[in-house]
Amino acid sequence: PSYAWTASPQGDLLACSELGSTYTVNDAQSLQQIAEYNNRITSVTPKIFSNDGELLLLTGYEFNPKTSSGHQLYIWNFRSKQKPIIVPHDGGYLSFAFSPDSTCVVAVDERLTNDSKKPFTLGIWNTSTGERLKTISTGHQSKIQGLDWSADGSQIATASMDGTIRLTSVE
Repeated sequence: PSYAWTASPQGDLLACSELGSTYTVNDAQSLQQIAEYNNRITSVTPKIFSNDGELLLLTGYEFNPKTSSGHQLYIWNFRSKQKPIIVPHDGGYLSFAFSPDSTCVVAVDERLTNDSKKPFTLGIWNTSTGERLKTISTGHQSKIQGLDWSADGSQIATASMDGTIRLTSVE
């Protein structure tokens, strides 16, 4: 049985996560399986497809005693049948979005300190390599609830629990 799922932007694919550590991509009409990955270590949840429907972003948790954390992003090119690229992180991930051209993914970094004066930041990663390209300060002092890229990919809009919406330049 599936416990989490998400649909592609075109509505033709469904990503499903089963209890345990198996996740699949299925044709939305026939439910025929297109790809499957079994991660024997941790439970992973599908979050979003890229705009072109070729990549799937998943989140998971595998405790790392060195960092006392284990939140990870998985960027999966499911059509290649290869293992996902794992993007480890010391904190957690709160919101995510693919860039319009699907070459980058942005995620809100969970604040890693109790210092309320430190604003929340965004991390941007290359979807082909998993390399962190940059960290951007948003200026938000409260938790960011949502984000998205501008259509031209030059800015990221963020909405915070403090009731503000901010546009942050990617450049």
